[in-house]
Amino acid sequence: MIKELWRHLGILATYLLMVMVLRWEWSWGWVGLWIGGGVGFCLTYIDRLIYVYWLHPEEDLSRLVRDLVKQRKWKLALKEVHQRRNEQAKLTTRSAVFVMAWMPLALFAVTSTGSVFAEGLVMGLGLHMLYDLWRDQQLDPKALNKKLFWQIKREVSPDEQKKFLYVFSGVFGLLTLLVI
Repeated sequence: MIKELWRHLGILATYLLMVMVLRWEWSWGWVGLWIGGGVGFCLTYIDRLIYVYWLHPEEDLSRLVRDLVKQRKWKLALKEVHQRRNEQAKLTTRSAVFVMAWMPLALFAVTSTGSVFAEGLVMGLGLHMLYDLWRDQQLDPKALNKKLFWQIKREVSPDEQKKFLYVFSGVFGLLTLLVI
């Protein structure tokens, strides 16, 4: 769990450093980009808590996590969520519908708000989703179908999955160019 957390933080830090270097503008305003990136990156974890407490409290993992939190066994609760993360198949931030809604909202945040915090927030969230979806596609495309396309009432082929991920990657890349 710790190793994966460090990997995620390394990916976020590398991305934000790349944006800063390519933009070549150094100011205290960049603190907002880093804070926004961190908050956005953490939103997918908050989605897991919403799943446990409000969306699917009846599931075994949800009951176990709530019990561990009541006993103030925070580390064990986090460990259980991490180890059994594949059981949380219907997460909002891991759905194709959410990704499709994220794209125009991210475009608005990057082009119209003028806030580096907002840019960091949407790009941090997008980066985390992009990393997790590509990782899941490489590990188990069938499981990704259940996670990413659970709101769609048909089986999505591995080719369609990859096309979706390529489109998402392309949009993320274009948004990154707008941030720079």
